[in-house]
Amino acid sequence: MPGIDPDVVDLVTRPGALPEGTPFFLGPDMRPREPLTSYFFDLSKYVGAVSLRDYAYDLMALEDFLGRVLDPPTDLLLATEEDLVGFRRYRTALQPSPAPRRGSGTTSLPISPARSSPT
Repeated sequence: MPGIDPDVVDLVTRPGALPEGTPFFLGPDMRPREPLTSYFFDLSKYVGAVSLRDYAYDLMALEDFLGRVLDPPTDLLLATEEDLVGFRRYRTALQPSPAPRRGSGTTSLPISPARSSPT
């Protein structure tokens, strides 16, 4: 490739290199965010780029819900099962453009205004 060092091409195309389209997440300090980055690096061994993209958007929606919609806010590592149930309800029924439900026979549960604090 013109203008690209051949060693770089070998590096990104070698066996075991991350497939094109693998998402990665950076924190405010521009360093990889864990465990998100490692999770997607591992997941890229098993699913294609389109699925990785879809999972990344779902994860970003979850983080947005946990940090901006949920009261009080929490983060991904401290989220409870109740928070995840609230996220599902928000995505399928309450957000301005609800996402379609996946699966069948599911029930909707209201978002609880009070959450228990982690101990």
